Amino acid sequence: MSLGIGYVPQLLNTFKPLTIVENLDIGGYRLDSAARAAAKDRMFELFPLLAERRHQKAATLSGGERQLLAMARALMVSPKIIFLDEPSAGLSPMRADEVFRHVGRIAATGVAIVLIEQDVHRALAISERAYVLVTGRIAFSGGAGEIASDDRIRSAYLGAREAPGPTRSHLHSPPA
Repeated sequence: MSLGIGYVPQLLNTFKPLTIVENLDIGGYRLDSAARAAAKDRMFELFPLLAERRHQKAATLSGGERQLLAMARALMVSPKIIFLDEPSAGLSPMRADEVFRHVGRIAATGVAIVLIEQDVHRALAISERAYVLVTGRIAFSGGAGEIASDDRIRSAYLGAREAPGPTRSHLHSPPA
């Protein structure tokens, strides 16, 4: 029985010797064949790059492409919430932008997202709510814009960059 939770780890998040299709099949292993095929179709619609390369082995994908595959695999069972651990880690700025665009597209489907991310500015730009952890404890929490524009938080934890503007994608946050 599915708990409605998806998880994408920071590292080792795909089965490199397997193709994109085989990775997605693993994500949907609990589904019957018709539901699994329908889920793959949804993933190929959400991630067109994966559709183009469906028979390519995961090992031949770039880090950003593997990250997209890992997200698609986690979404195969239509979770209500998905945890993304450092989705931009080790990616070029261009690939990180692509991953964050897809995170926004996932959120637009109604899936709640918990994003653990060290690229604070990008994360705040697409989030509704944020938590600042200091030595493993929540030091500050609030709306993402509120956190980004708080001078004491910005100077102590976020660096000198300007806060994101008022136009942001909205990620669905689980109730506090």
